[in-house]
Amino acid sequence: MNWFREVCKTKLLHAIRHCYRLSSRGKRVLTKSQRFDELELLRGLAALGVVVYHFLRAFVAPERTSDFAQAVGLAIERPFVLSPINGPFMVSIFFVLSSFALTVKLLGAPAPVSVGIAVAKRFPRLFPVTFIGVMLPAALYVAGLMFNEPVAALSGSEWLRDSGGVKVDGPWPAPSLSGGVADSVRLFGRGLSQYNSALWTMRYELLGSIAALGTALLIAGRRRPLLDTVIVTVVGLLALEVHALCALCVTTVLITKYLRDSSWSLSPVAASAMIAVGLLIGSTYKPFPEELALDPVLGEHILRLDWVIHGAGATMVFLGVHRWRRRQMADWPFARMLGRLSFAVYAIHIPVIASLGAGIVLALGYGLGSVLLAALASAVVIGIVAHGIAYFDQWWVMTINRTARVLTSIRKRDADTAVPSASDAP
Repeated sequence: MNWFREVCKTKLLHAIRHCYRLSSRGKRVLTKSQRFDELELLRGLAALGVVVYHFLRAFVAPERTSDFAQAVGLAIERPFVLSPINGPFMVSIFFVLSSFALTVKLLGAPAPVSVGIAVAKRFPRLFPVTFIGVMLPAALYVAGLMFNEPVAALSGSEWLRDSGGVKVDGPWPAPSLSGGVADSVRLFGRGLSQYNSALWTMRYELLGSIAALGTALLIAGRRRPLLDTVIVTVVGLLALEVHALCALCVTTVLITKYLRDSSWSLSPVAASAMIAVGLLIGSTYKPFPEELALDPVLGEHILRLDWVIHGAGATMVFLGVHRWRRRQMADWPFARMLGRLSFAVYAIHIPVIASLGAGIVLALGYGLGSVLLAALASAVVIGIVAHGIAYFDQWWVMTINRTARVLTSIRKRDADTAVPSASDAP
């Protein structure tokens, strides 16, 4: 039985080493699946922030809120909105996290083939959930279950009227299911959706991802701070011409490179301070005078600068959360669940709010009770539907990755076959 005891002892020691550092302070070693769970939590919270932001824009007009709510940034109005419910700031956090997750592995070993595969996978990765996010409001509209316009007249929300549902005025064609199918593809090119206004970001998510992966290929490998900074600056300025969110993806690559192999961490006080400053920066909401934003010459630059400010705040929050010493949120299954649901929640929340939420308000009349009931019902339905979409999305991602591995192995086998061996030499 001695051999059995030795085997058990070895297995036990291996398990202990897997969970803890063998140091005097006994620091926790995060498993591979846990290492970035705090970022998954941040991604999930960002999705929830966007949902609250759009719900407030739909049903809580600033002029109907108290002076206290306006003072602390709980009303969606210039120039200050509390950062956790500031939709544009939450979107900026999405882009920082997306760029980090895409490039953190590729930056270690420069491999053009790996980068090319990652670029090729990006559209198939984004499209299915985007397709669902477009077809859901298309189906609801065709079925007569979108109530955003009549409720907008009650709540006084221009956003709910113009952007909370399916667009029917102006240059848009008559809504239909076939139109939804076409829109789900076209929005990646034009950055605008007739059926779901939240999905305008998909164009910049795709282009920003490509820019980030290209930047990772250019700066991967050994550390060259000056050259890396120059490369990222040039590519970032080019990406800024497309959108500030694309430039944010590029600048995040530089930060990711110098984070991935470093072991420095922030004390709870320092991390909290960095997060607090980032949240304060992220609480700006169209801070520049409206006449400047509407200026035909300066308007575009003001819009870019507004997004740049949000990007700076999002980056600080990311650094504070990611480098928080002895962070415990990495042990939370809740964190992984929120991160897994985030994309689906983002894709479907507006049609649910404009259909179910607005329908409840329309049926019961506009008031505090009906708005609270609409919020509760919308949250429950969004959570249930998002779970189903997330399971499908998880299977789809596994399928894409498996297909990529098969194609890579076939390519490698063909390349090895094409190289003549020494025995073939004359």
